[in-house]
Amino acid sequence: MQLHCLLCNVQSLGNKLHELHYLLYREQFKIVLATETWLDDTFTHGVLDPEFKYNIYRNNRNRHGGGVCIFVSKHLRTTEIQLDAKYMHLEMLCIDVFMVQSILRVFVIYRPPGSDVTSVAYVASLVECIRS
Repeated sequence: MQLHCLLCNVQSLGNKLHELHYLLYREQFKIVLATETWLDDTFTHGVLDPEFKYNIYRNNRNRHGGGVCIFVSKHLRTTEIQLDAKYMHLEMLCIDVFMVQSILRVFVIYRPPGSDVTSVAYVASLVECIRS
């Protein structure tokens, strides 16, 4: 089975809903991964997917940056992998997609820009999380 997937840095999904709906309903991607969604709880799943054809997994930051989101066609069986509490500061999501004879683990990650000590620690924590 082939999965038609897309990864994009959207830099505010809330003002690109028409483009999102085009990708979901016209292009019919099975999985859409988005970084820098800039979403908060005021954006409901119904606004993001008004046709309710996707399971939506989100890790919001706020309307001023960051955040990640995964849209998965409801034709696929998936489950979200819960991260250990010590990794809650990371902007990432992880899901398993159950294929016919295997499981595909999918990550979407946003690392804020920078190269200071805090950024190095963030990446180290990210690598530790993925390994776990």
